[in-house]
Parts: sequence; C-alpha cells; structure tokens
Amino acid sequence: MESDAIASRRRRGRDGVRRFGSPVGLAGVLLCVLLPFLSASCSGDEATGADAAELRKTWRVTWTGTDILTGGRPDVAWADDATSPPRRLSDAEVVDLLGDRPSPLRPQPFGWAALVLVVAALAVAASGVTRRRAAITAGLALTGGLALLAATLLAREQATELVAEVLRRGVTGSDPSAAGEPIRSWEYYPGVRDLFRFGIGFWLATGGLALVGMTNVALAVPGRSPDPP
Repeated sequence: MESDAIASRRRRGRDGVRRFGSPVGLAGVLLCVLLPFLSASCSGDEATGADAAELRKTWRVTWTGTDILTGGRPDVAWADDATSPPRRLSDAEVVDLLGDRPSPLRPQPFGWAALVLVVAALAVAASGVTRRRAAITAGLALTGGLALLAATLLAREQATELVAEVLRRGVTGSDPSAAGEPIRSWEYYPGVRDLFRFGIGFWLATGGLALVGMTNVALAVPGRSPDPP
C-alpha cells in the first residue's frame, strides 16, 4: 500500500513536470529578451609608457534582445581607469563622449519570427501533453531557436559596423579619404569584430529553446508520452 502511494506521488510529479515544464521554460525564454544579447568591450589595463593615462580606458556597449527586435540603441558604459568597472552613461554623457548617440540597429525580421514561434510553442505546450502536441512544440521551439540565432548573428554584423565606424572616426578624425572607404575595408575592422561576445540573454534563450525542443522530441517518441497520440 505504501509503495503504491509512493509510486503514485512519483507519477504525479513526472506528470507535473511534463505538463508545466515546457510552458515555464518557454515563458522564461520570452523574458530573456530583456537581458543582454550582444556586447563589445575593450580595456587598456596593460597600457604603459607616456600614453598610458590616455590608453587606460575601458568601454563597453551592450544590446539587449529587445534592441535586436525593435532596432534599439546600445547602452554605453565607460571608465577613465581600466582598474575601475565601467559606469553606464546617460544619453547626454554619451553625446559628450562620442559627439552623437550611437546609431540604432535595424529591426531583425528573424527576431520577430522567433518571437512568434516561441509564443505559438507556448500556446501549444500549455494546452496539454500528447505526442502530437509534443512534436509540434518541439518543432516550433527548435525552429524558433534557429531564427533567434540568425537574428542575433545578423545584428552582430550590423553592430560591428556601427562600433567600427565610431572608432574609425576617433582614429582618423575628419580625414576625408578614410571617411569614404567602406567600413569593412578598414584595417582594424577584424579586430573590432573580435571584441563582440554573445550575452547571457542569448545563451539562456537559445539554450532554453534547445532544451524544451529536445525534451518534447523525447515525449513525442512512442512509449515515452503519457497520453496516446
């Protein structure tokens, strides 16, 4: 009798995980768009010599998932001394530092496609657990993850160009010959591209979609789902 009660509790626990695991995971993915998706930073903490005071600067630019979706401007952080953490600048401080606010990203259609797919997956997953619904949820989640990856990669390319353009203006000043060259031909462009990193929001969102997708693939396999197809 006691063993039957324990088995029943375990079965209810597994059913609860199947029932609510995917909706909770997908809701968490939607919240991840508020977190950083892309960032680039540079620090002169190893600068020495006569120009050390000028070179020992730290800057960081960050785009959230919302910025990628809607075409937002980055948050800019700056520190005069590389030993201190960068401080987020206000819009007025950014203008004083750069001469103008950074250009916004273009809205990413793949990002909106990913959002629609995740919302659709959430609706299907919340309606119950069957093999058919698990298969649909898996397809939507995995496709949404690929769309989100594509959107972030495209946004990174544009963000690299925006940051490189700002840095080139600072290096070349008003040199008209440099201003007319394509930014990708600038000798320091590859180095600027290497400064970019994917943020915590990107990793949590894509990882969450992969986990939800593969979990539902397992539930869709005959014999693994609690309900008949």
